[in-house]
Amino acid sequence: MDERGLLVKLAQKFEAFSIGKKVLSILISAALGISTVAVAVPESSLGQLLRADVVQPPQFNITIAPDDDPVCTDDSLTENDSKICSSNSYILCDAAKEGQSNANGKYVCTSNKWMLNQNPPPPCTEDALSDSDSKICSNGSLSLCDDAMEGFSNGNGKYLCTNDKWTLKTNPPPPQDDKVEITADSITPDTFNPITHNAEIKFTISDDAVIELNILKANNDKLLTIIDNKDKTKGETKVEFKGTSDNTVAGTVIPAGAYKYEIIAKDSTTKAVEDTETGSLTLAYTVVNPNPGPNPGPNPGPNPGPNPGPPAANPDPVPGEDPIQVLNNKKGGETSDTGPGVLIYSIFPVIGYLVTRRKR
Repeated sequence: MDERGLLVKLAQKFEAFSIGKKVLSILISAALGISTVAVAVPESSLGQLLRADVVQPPQFNITIAPDDDPVCTDDSLTENDSKICSSNSYILCDAAKEGQSNANGKYVCTSNKWMLNQNPPPPCTEDALSDSDSKICSNGSLSLCDDAMEGFSNGNGKYLCTNDKWTLKTNPPPPQDDKVEITADSITPDTFNPITHNAEIKFTISDDAVIELNILKANNDKLLTIIDNKDKTKGETKVEFKGTSDNTVAGTVIPAGAYKYEIIAKDSTTKAVEDTETGSLTLAYTVVNPNPGPNPGPNPGPNPGPNPGPPAANPDPVPGEDPIQVLNNKKGGETSDTGPGVLIYSIFPVIGYLVTRRKR
């Protein structure tokens, strides 16, 4: 390239640079002007634009159209009971489902209709886990381990809800022993004659226990003890009651009347009373000649004969006294008054006789 051509190109570049410089100068001047207006008048559009008050994304109200089939409630029926809701969706009862049950077993597909199952499945097994251990069977129903249950135990305290799963506790609580219960207690017959019959007392205990069986009076005072704190195994116990003071054949028969039996069950270890049952009984019999008195002895024999008549008259009656009374007094060795002086009355005639003879 010659020298002239080089000079021309340099002149062109210089001219382009000058134009760019002027444009840049104009832009800078415009920016300064806009800034000045925005600062001077902040309420203007330029001021709001500068403070980014209006530089916000537009707000829109978006409405999501619902599904054609809304979420249903488990076991709800529709379309003439041909569909049932199970796990938030409807299941059609058709020929393929005939005889099958729904998820929880409460309904069975019969003739294109979901019918209530007359033999539903038994409740879940206690402590059984399902759904990746997120559910546990507690008191016959499933309990979900979620945020609300975090850190809580199940019904019997064996499992703990941790991170949406039921996990077995390392130190579960010790099992609690159920108290012994007395059931099916009775006496047969409840009214009987102990002279001719016995009665049977029977009862059932729910676990091994120490048993005490008493007979009580009507006022609840203890009359006798038939079983005195004996160990009895779980199940039924039968005892014969003979109706006597010591419950033996040789014992004294208990007086007729109303009584009670009392059964007491105690813990085999602590001997603490855990259950008590009572029942009524009656002894009924009649006592013949309860106090006959002493034996009168043999027959005294035949009649001694006719009446011998009145007693002989007193040959020497005392004046003023009844002859019969005097005779009876003599037989008894007494006077008619108070003392044994009947001989005195016989002395007077003897003394009189002796005095008369001396005078002669």
